[in-house]
Parts: sequence; structure tokens; C-alpha cells
Amino acid sequence: MKRFGGSGSEQVTTSSRGAVTGEWCRGIPKAELHAHLGGCVRLATLVELAADRGIDTSQASLHHHINSDGCNMTSVELESVYASCFRLFDIIHKAVDTTERVARVAAEAVSDFAADNVKYIELRTTPRELGARTKRDYIDGVLNSMSEACSASGVAADLVLSVSRDQDPVDAMSTVELAAEYFNNRDCGSGSHHASVVGVELSGNPYSRAWSEMAPSLDRARACGIPISLHFAEKESDSEALAMLSSRPNRVGHAVYVSRNSEVETQLLTQQVPVELCLTSNVATKRIPSAAHHSFASHVLGTEYQSHTLYPVAFCTDDPGVFCSSSSNEHLQAATAFGLTRSRVAQSSLHALEFSFALPAVKDKLRPLFHSSLNP
Repeated sequence: MKRFGGSGSEQVTTSSRGAVTGEWCRGIPKAELHAHLGGCVRLATLVELAADRGIDTSQASLHHHINSDGCNMTSVELESVYASCFRLFDIIHKAVDTTERVARVAAEAVSDFAADNVKYIELRTTPRELGARTKRDYIDGVLNSMSEACSASGVAADLVLSVSRDQDPVDAMSTVELAAEYFNNRDCGSGSHHASVVGVELSGNPYSRAWSEMAPSLDRARACGIPISLHFAEKESDSEALAMLSSRPNRVGHAVYVSRNSEVETQLLTQQVPVELCLTSNVATKRIPSAAHHSFASHVLGTEYQSHTLYPVAFCTDDPGVFCSSSSNEHLQAATAFGLTRSRVAQSSLHALEFSFALPAVKDKLRPLFHSSLNP
């Protein structure tokens, strides 16, 4: 397998006043818009929680990858990570099985992103009933934990509630109703940041349920004024992708199976729907052989397209704990794969803030900092 990571000092491009390196990517302010809460778990935490539940982690190579960073891993090490990632998801689901454990993962995720100079973070999760605790308890625990971590780290973070294709549509609708309740009670003050529910997203196995079964819950979210992100084009079905775009989502994620010159690509370009790119994840799950093979990204981040306009994309981690990646690593991989300059990477970072679901006061506070990185 071709190495996907790269040394933190690797030079990628040398135009726009310097090389894009791992160190430079860590130095710019960033916004994370596509990070699943469970997939953010620290592997050291997962080992601890799994051991407490008597869960065998030997087949997942957890101990080997603790404290690993995709920027500094060899191709052999990355291959091992990718081979074990699907086993990790099952372990996470079993080990992170109380609201207290979920809250711990949320706090650690915010802290880890903050350490990587991510200034605004959207975590996404499907609320679960855990033991005697309700979905509402789950949400409250995550929001409180995130808020405390924001205060400690000096960053802003919010929550996006996930509607999963693996859910019964009735259960999905109940999640949307909860989202509407929390969304309407967001903390819009200008003081210290308190995490809020700011959006709804569709995720899950794209083969579990058809879009038509899930669309009513997303229609309900839109009717409530809640911003929507969709896991999009994760399977080869132009008809479904077009149906999803017709619902006018605020953002879409992945966009792996978007063929050049297809009607799906045309509609994306016409609507200028912001895309959350998750390059490490797409390579790890073998949807593409390398980041450079992401068809839509290679088009809109290519020199020919950029000469006309800058398509709105965000470089995201998806499941940073599982894939041993980071926001800085995702920015570096995009620069490596598509030959991006410092200026283009910094512009994408600013774009991510602008089309995030953050409250206006949060964007106003952070915008000057993001603008400062535009002249690298």
C-alpha cells in the first residue's frame, strides 16, 4: 500500500511564501466539521475502558498504535491500522457504554483537537439509551463535558446529532425532535462558550436503508430550521445522490463516488454545496486507493478549477482515534495529494469556519484569527 501519511517536516509545495509542512499545518487555526464522537476515542482510553469490561482487544492491535500519528507512520504501520479499524468500531461500541464514558470521550476529543490548534469543533453522535439513562441524558452529558473542555482549552465546540441509516425511521424521527428542542434553546450569549446542538446529520451504512426511508426525518429537521449535513455518495448510485441533493443540504460529507462530468458533479458545482472531505478515512476503508484518487476533490482542488473559483471544501478527520490521524494531518494530505499552496490550504480552513454550523457570535470571534493565516 502506498504511504498515506508523511513526515511532519515533509515539503509539499513551495509557492505562496513557503512549503506546506506538517509543522505549518499544525500552526494554522483550523475548523473540524466531520468528526464522529466514538471514532475520536483515544486508543489509550479505549484500552482502559475495554479492559474494565473484560473485552479482548488483542486482535485490534490497540497497544501498538497508542500515541501513533498518521503524519509519522510508515506504510506498513498504516496498513496495520487500516486492517484493524473495523474491529475497533465494535470494541468502541461495547466499551463506551455509559453516559459517563461517552462524556469522557467527548471531553478528551475537544482537548485533543485543541492541542492540534483546531479552534472550532463539531462533534457528531447518535444519542443512545444506555442502561437507565435516556437519550436526553446522553445529550446533556456530552454537552456539559464539551463545555467544560472548551473552557479549559479556550476553543469552541458544538454538537451535531446523527440520524443513522441503521436506525428505525421512527427512532430517527425522535432524534430529530430532540435536536429541534435543543436547537431552539442554544446559548446565543457572547460570554464563555457553551456547547450547543447546532445541526443534524445523516450517517450510517449507506446500504442499510434507502434515502427515501430516511428523507422524512431530514425534511422534519429542515422544517425546524436545523442545518443539515448528509453522508453523501458513499455508494455508486447517481439516482440516490441526486435525490439527496434535491433536498438542499447545507453540507455533504465524503462525496467519494462522484464521477467526472456526471449529473451529480454538475449539481454539486451548480449548488456549490460545501463538501467535508475525509481523505484518510476514504483510503483506510478502501473506497479509494489514495487521496489523489478522490475524483471530486481532484477536480475542484485542481489548478484548472481553481483558476475560476474556490470550491468550498473542509479537510476533516472522520474518526481520528481509529485512523490515527489529526486535523493537521488531513490538511497536509490534501496539500500533498493535490499540490495545494499555503494560501489555498488556509483559505479552505477559513471556508470551513464560514460554512460551519457555529453561531454567528462564534464565527465573529474566530474570523480575525483565521484571516491572519491567509498571508503565510
